[in-house]
Order: sequence, then C-alpha cells, then structure tokens
Amino acid sequence: MSQTNEKVVDELFHDFDRANSPGAAVIVIKEGKPLFAKGYGLADSEKKIPCTTNTNFRLASVTKQFTAMAVLILAEEGHLSL
Repeated sequence: MSQTNEKVVDELFHDFDRANSPGAAVIVIKEGKPLFAKGYGLADSEKKIPCTTNTNFRLASVTKQFTAMAVLILAEEGHLSL
C-alpha cells in the first residue's frame, strides 16, 4: 500500500485516533493479501489501553445483520446462491 493511501486511511479514522476516543482497527486486503493494518484510539478507555490490530471487539449479536446483508448482496451479484 502506498504512503498516500495510508494517509487516506489515517484521515478516514482521524476521529478515532484521539487521546480519549473509543478506537477502531482497520485492515486493507487486496487479492487475499493484507496491505495495511493499524489500530486507532483506545480499546479500553477506562484503563487507557490502545486499540491494536489484535484487539478483540466483543460485538455479540450486532454482526449478524451485517453478515446477512453481505450474503444477500453477494447472492444478488451472482457470487453465491442461497
């Protein structure tokens, strides 16, 4: 990943990369290979633990809706069948 593209990702996640901000972890993958991975902000704001690419985000059932939508989009585009 070029340095210019890394700056674009950094700008997109700028709001997460503040001293007391809840964080995010990002990975950019192209053709199955990771090009960029970085953590922004805090994984634990009380303990001031920074977010890294290894942070375990406990999202519980929130991800089910995103997974279902992704499957439906892939099916609509003909990449898989239901």
